[in-house]
Amino acid sequence: MSDNKASKKKSGRGIAGAFRTIARLVNIVAIVLLLLSYCAAYVNPSKLWWFAFLGLGYPVLLVINLGFVVYWTFLRRKFAFVSLIALLLGWNMLWVHLQFYGKDNKVSGPHVIKVLTFNVKHLSGSVNGTTDGKAASVAKLVGENKADVVVMQEFYSGTATFESKISMFLKSTGLKYYTWRNYFPSRGKNRGNFCMVTLSRFPIVSSSEVNYNRRRVALITDLLVAGDTVRLINVHLKSNQLNQDELNLVDFDLQHNPDGEAVRRGSKNIYWKLRKAFIDRAMDAREVARAVNDSPYPLIISGDFNDTPASYTARTILKGLKDSFVEAGSGYGNTYAGNLPPIRIDYLAASQQFDIEQYGVIRKKRSDHYPVTATFVLRHD
Repeated sequence: MSDNKASKKKSGRGIAGAFRTIARLVNIVAIVLLLLSYCAAYVNPSKLWWFAFLGLGYPVLLVINLGFVVYWTFLRRKFAFVSLIALLLGWNMLWVHLQFYGKDNKVSGPHVIKVLTFNVKHLSGSVNGTTDGKAASVAKLVGENKADVVVMQEFYSGTATFESKISMFLKSTGLKYYTWRNYFPSRGKNRGNFCMVTLSRFPIVSSSEVNYNRRRVALITDLLVAGDTVRLINVHLKSNQLNQDELNLVDFDLQHNPDGEAVRRGSKNIYWKLRKAFIDRAMDAREVARAVNDSPYPLIISGDFNDTPASYTARTILKGLKDSFVEAGSGYGNTYAGNLPPIRIDYLAASQQFDIEQYGVIRKKRSDHYPVTATFVLRHD
């Protein structure tokens, strides 16, 4: 009996040892992938596109490595320090995804500018149908947040109803001035207005746009703020162009039927669309970054980048600017309103002449994005 017990004990130890060996190997792979994901912000997807996928997967890789730290700590194994060191090496990356202390300072004065950015997704309707009732709901939500400047992307209206929809938003927000640009200037007016819109309490001095590859990717508006000119850039970079079936696959099918044929076929389509979008957005971002660097005025940039803080796109545009989430946000800060993935793709940032006193994500679903607000104060040092 004693020999039998010893044999079972030895066998148990052998199984446990084999499991720990496998866990260690999986942990090493997770560490390598995490370290590579840090590089995504620095590598142009047009050169090495697969880094962009690792950047997209950064939150998942972060959680996996945190899990391994807990696992090895529980077993009192020094291997926990390996994952912990890998996590600490990406501290700057963690910081743009997660904030522990926010700011919500109530400030006033002539140089205070509260900006709200919102991708309204055709005003929550279809480009082929009416959006009147839903537009009113979106306008009410935007108006409740009392911003000085409202920037919207994917603002859609038929040509005959465009002015009435703009008037609805001006009335709801109490703002006086607006400017807009159609995404596709080559399209005829009978296609309706599918555009970026900027509404403002401050007088508009001038407006222009950033164009790339026959598409407008940003609307530039110069505002007169208490005698100073402030440049505001309303950005909307190329989306992943996923159709509803592909979005359903991400939101539902991958969780409930991951081995189905539809999932395999849909995943392949999603892969190719994401790859192309990563590359196209990198080109868009370089044009926007050039407009940022060429600005002669204090600058605020806002809008839908369609990419995460771990991306080359976000770093290219935000380099040298103050990210309002980093300066004043708290929590995880995701702005995508779908079920998966919970990511931040809408941004508000400013040049160094501004202090940022408030940041918030309005978690009321009127679109596949949440509205985001930030309050900027133009310094006069």
